[in-house]
Amino acid sequence: MIFLTAGFSLRQRNFKYRLIHFFSSIYFITLIGLVFFPIMIPENWPHNLSRDVIKETLRQVNLIPLRNTGIFDSAPLSAKGIHDLIVNLLMTIPIGLTIPYLFSMRTGPVFLLAAATGLIFEGIELLVKLMTGMYYHMVDINDVIMNTLGVLSGYVVYRALTWFFRKSGI
Repeated sequence: MIFLTAGFSLRQRNFKYRLIHFFSSIYFITLIGLVFFPIMIPENWPHNLSRDVIKETLRQVNLIPLRNTGIFDSAPLSAKGIHDLIVNLLMTIPIGLTIPYLFSMRTGPVFLLAAATGLIFEGIELLVKLMTGMYYHMVDINDVIMNTLGVLSGYVVYRALTWFFRKSGI
């Protein structure tokens, strides 16, 4: 879908733009595949859904930043907690690197994009969890924060590279 949306203006773009667009499309398709699939649907669906299951699902949502990471709470610092934070940061850096180039974005919209990225990922995960009644991924504000920081980090790298290439005339 992203590939098709952005592809409308490819005919008038240079090779560098097309190449970045191509690899960005592969990245987005891969990211969606890794984040949202497979979706497990239990054999007894939709009979497995009940008010209690929905309440339990909503109760499991972590809305407290850095809870269960072991950084600022009493939970033991775990390799898995640190791994999850780092993965959520790294997986969204390419968004901040490529979207401003592909769509000529300024700084303000990038901040909105950064916040929306994590919210959309976690929102879809919550919807899938509510609709299937299956434990899918933990819906976590930490993921939203790290996804946001990842997009913003990518944007900082994009701006630095843009400045460098303009200065050096490349």
